[in-house]
Amino acid sequence: MKPFHALPALFVTLALTMCDPPPKQVGVLPTDSSTTSEPDASTGQTGADSASTSTGFDPTSTVTTETSTSSTWGTGETGGDGSTGEPTDSGGTLGDGADMPPPEVCDVWAQDCPQGQKCAPWGEQYWSQAKCTPIADPPKQLGDECHVEGYATSGVDDCDLGQLCWHVDNETLAGYCIEMCSGSEQSPSCATPETTCAVLNDAILNLCFQDCHPLTQDCPEEESCQYAVTTFSCVPQSGAAQVGEPCELITDCQAGLTCIPSQVYPGCVGDSCCTPFCDLEEPPQCPEPGMECVAGSQQDELPPEYDNVGLCWLV
Repeated sequence: MKPFHALPALFVTLALTMCDPPPKQVGVLPTDSSTTSEPDASTGQTGADSASTSTGFDPTSTVTTETSTSSTWGTGETGGDGSTGEPTDSGGTLGDGADMPPPEVCDVWAQDCPQGQKCAPWGEQYWSQAKCTPIADPPKQLGDECHVEGYATSGVDDCDLGQLCWHVDNETLAGYCIEMCSGSEQSPSCATPETTCAVLNDAILNLCFQDCHPLTQDCPEEESCQYAVTTFSCVPQSGAAQVGEPCELITDCQAGLTCIPSQVYPGCVGDSCCTPFCDLEEPPQCPEPGMECVAGSQQDELPPEYDNVGLCWLV
């Protein structure tokens, strides 16, 4: 599969579901940054700014939580970078400026478009609705390079049914085909093993992301492994901030790090800074005095392969 690229700094509500073994519906990702104690493995976010790509995520769908005494695995939302771009045309035109009829509304879960068409997420600045679009002949397949027409979130691409052209470059309008979740919002699933279904933008944008381990960072190039409610998933890396440097979202940090509130990172300048994941079974090697490798308060809810995953945190 071709790599993700940068993830713009737009928040999005996520519901994440494991897809191998059979999926189960889980919660949304909080954006709590007012925490002072041990990590709470119930939250996470990702995102970041990019000059060439942008997410298409709904910036109005932020998630907040009450102040607590538990920290988070990170202060950003998980998801990934989609692609970008302001539309080049508006008001019912597509690329060549010709007037177009209103798009046929459809259901991305039911894929209820006429034969030869697919139900695709689209929107002028982010994926906010769905419409029927033609399926290319021949269509591109998962991982193939793909192209969109007009602008990145137009919904018109050359990927096959059940796929979306993802992480589209603003200039070339090229990306790669990624699997859309199947099933329903209440019971989503993914055909690709070891992936996670992210239900985004009020269940309009629903994509399958690869599972990973934060201590090995076994993601494709330009992705990082970050916490996603009940597991860790590969998400587009948006920046390369080093240990102790300011961040806004977890993908602002280089791979192997995540973004935590300044209250639990000594000397942090700003609202939050990058801290490393750490191995609970190894001697602590945290960057600042007073920090320890701490397990999340919901560590028992993680799959067993994450039993040794901790986070450097001021205690």
